[in-house]
Amino acid sequence: MYAELAFLGIWFASTSILFELLVWCFVAKDKKLSEEKTMDWKAVSLQSNDLVQLKKYEAYLDFNLLSANPYAVPFLEKNQDKINWNWLSLNPSAIHLLEANPDKINWMYLSANPKAVHLLEANLDKINWTFILQNYNALHLITKYKEKVNWNEVALFISASDAPLPNHLPSEAPLVSAS
Repeated sequence: MYAELAFLGIWFASTSILFELLVWCFVAKDKKLSEEKTMDWKAVSLQSNDLVQLKKYEAYLDFNLLSANPYAVPFLEKNQDKINWNWLSLNPSAIHLLEANPDKINWMYLSANPKAVHLLEANLDKINWTFILQNYNALHLITKYKEKVNWNEVALFISASDAPLPNHLPSEAPLVSAS
């Protein structure tokens, strides 16, 4: 469960993805290079903000990753049958699509979405209290309902990953040693 969010974070931080994005800016306009399938279409799907190029090369796109791309929401609105609603639930620019399709929301992922706090407040019973710890805009919910968080699970995850406790968590978070 943690692996998918960690994976997404690693991808956003990856210098190779940034390099691919720079290459996309130049190569996507070159018909020969684009048609030879030399692009990393996963990188393009995740980070491109060029809607014209997205439409032009739709057959090559990874709609799973495209669903997490905040810039791709206008394109996704016209291709809702291809949306990965799990990844879209993480997308801070897709709140209106999620509000219009509440039955398709992945509440675990939505719990980490910083623009979804109003949806979380209205659906406390659906919050994933581990994933919400990644949501810096939900600090008031974490503080108010800290008894709902499995702090032992959080401590084990942090211990196993050598990750520091996020800065936005309440200082009185009752973390238990994983050793």
